[in-house]
Amino acid sequence: MTRSMVIHVPESAREFAGVALTVLLEQVGGTARELTRLRGQILDTGELKTPALSGRLSRAARELEREGWLFGLLARELGSDVLFQRRERQGLAYVSWLVEQMLSREGIECWQARVPELDTGDDRCSTICAVVARCVHASQIDMPGARWKFALSGDAMALEFDARPGSGLELALVESSQRLRGSRVCREVPGARLILPLNSVLSE
Repeated sequence: MTRSMVIHVPESAREFAGVALTVLLEQVGGTARELTRLRGQILDTGELKTPALSGRLSRAARELEREGWLFGLLARELGSDVLFQRRERQGLAYVSWLVEQMLSREGIECWQARVPELDTGDDRCSTICAVVARCVHASQIDMPGARWKFALSGDAMALEFDARPGSGLELALVESSQRLRGSRVCREVPGARLILPLNSVLSE
């Protein structure tokens, strides 16, 4: 039986973070189980004898790094700043992956877009990641498979949605522009865009 984690679009950034954290913790559990299996194999052989075993360990280490940063981001959204000043250049790729996992739980195939890197010298870096995750998730719940992308809008990078915003995306865009200084929403026919703060996102 297919489980359903989200039956509506979360109505606040905090509610979104709570849903995302539930899905993330399941991913962390899967990584932990893989490390347990690897530990057993390493103890049995006494070393990392095969390239396959070494490759699995490297992948698990990368997954732990991604999941650890995402946990810090979501904890920050929920009011506990364990992330402190740690900013992740690949943060947009990380949150895009998490949104994909969340939607997969709903049987929704998320439109995949290329994501740029972030300027980790910008103190809005983590907030941008949280805002993008919520808006993309809302757009896919409103209209599964709808296209979204990052594109230059003048001198700034924008998060663009081709489809007309449904109620969930509209709510997410409004709240996101209010909490992310230097951003603004532009509504177009038929889509919309969230103009991100100048120089915060690195162009490809």
